[in-house]
Amino acid sequence: MDEVLKTKDKRNINKEPNNLKWQYFYYRDAFSELGPKKVFGMHSSAVGIRSGSIPNVKNIKNDTFFFAILDLLAQSLLIIMDNHRDFNLVISVTRGITPYNSNAMYYKLIYDILNHKILAKKRIREILEHKKAEQPHYNEMLHSEGFHIDEDLSFYLYEVGFIKQSETLLRSVENNEFRTQMTSFYLKNIESMNHGEGNER
Repeated sequence: MDEVLKTKDKRNINKEPNNLKWQYFYYRDAFSELGPKKVFGMHSSAVGIRSGSIPNVKNIKNDTFFFAILDLLAQSLLIIMDNHRDFNLVISVTRGITPYNSNAMYYKLIYDILNHKILAKKRIREILEHKKAEQPHYNEMLHSEGFHIDEDLSFYLYEVGFIKQSETLLRSVENNEFRTQMTSFYLKNIESMNHGEGNER
């Protein structure tokens, strides 16, 4: 952050601590230096947003920079990605001020995508741990050799962007005569991507 701007913003905050304009400019300009957790912690308290409590929108100070601060809070939480409650709280307040606003929808959609990727990576770890453990073979399972689990692993690999690894595993599963509608669906998508076509999701 430029030291001149930093000093100026700090000085303005000291002069007018309740002026959201200076709060916004300081934390926006110092974002990379302070980090998202600190920005969220300091900024959320500045606008009266506290974890676990939903502020009454009618009591929120009518300030031009309040909405801009909510944007900064949402951006911080998208980087942190470990606080679902506070993220939903920020989105709720944003929608309370301006119902159906596009910013809230934008951040929520991005959040859902990131959350999907995080969950997929978690499932990959769980599958790998499951495969490492000694598993007895049961004839009544979907596949006694565990190819149904390999199939699942290939799906999650695809979802986090490991397309080649996903295809290799899917082909292996298919070669061992285990194929479902989902196998066909993912292989079709991969083949479309290999040929430069748009994929179905």
